Amino acid sequence: DDADLFAQPWIDAMFEDREGSLWLGSRSESLVRLRDSAISRIGAREGMADPFTWSLLRDRDGALLLGTTHGLVQVGADGVPKERIAASALPQAQVYSLDEDADGTLWIGTRGGVMTQRNRQVSVPPALAALAGHQVTAVQPAGAEGHWIATLEGLYDYRGGVLRALGPHDGSASAEVRTVLPQSSGDALIGTEAGIFRVHDDRLARLPGTQALDASFVTRMAWIKPGLLAIATMDHGLGLW
Repeated sequence: DDADLFAQPWIDAMFEDREGSLWLGSRSESLVRLRDSAISRIGAREGMADPFTWSLLRDRDGALLLGTTHGLVQVGADGVPKERIAASALPQAQVYSLDEDADGTLWIGTRGGVMTQRNRQVSVPPALAALAGHQVTAVQPAGAEGHWIATLEGLYDYRGGVLRALGPHDGSASAEVRTVLPQSSGDALIGTEAGIFRVHDDRLARLPGTQALDASFVTRMAWIKPGLLAIATMDHGLGLW
């Protein structure tokens, strides 16, 4: 019965695939697919052991990856959920963020640190061992070979095997970073629990024109089209900038 798919509509993950389907991951309804007027679901009836979906990613092989509260799940063309990485193999069981490099390296942010998977082998790069115990809310590319890593302890820049911290001392009013949106210029926009900041030349400054969100809990950001930014918050809904 599709009538109850959004009985508890708390959405934590969202992406649009190349076929135009919108995929939504929620805290209680597993995975929902919206395509034109059709609604379908991958949940308990299809074999999902955990209904809580924190993050979503379509990998380069076409598989849909779901970060749950109990590890990483993979859904292939057959629509059947299968365990990709067990919770016991992760720094912490809850998978908050997913990203994939051009070479197929998968970056996995958890409530207790970050790790990578390449050729199905998991590891923690040496410099990232410093993030053990940190709640990693986002991992996004920073230039050709680097990564922005968002945590509740601040924003980190990881390049060339070196991890650097950016936080309140660099211009942010809050260390609690929830989302990162890389820019083509090499800068990044970060959503925190105290509004939106831009990272430029290793300094953080509030994004002009977003003062109304200075006390807001910003959870997601995405460019809808050039010059129009969608901003999702936990306390003031969805807005445009």
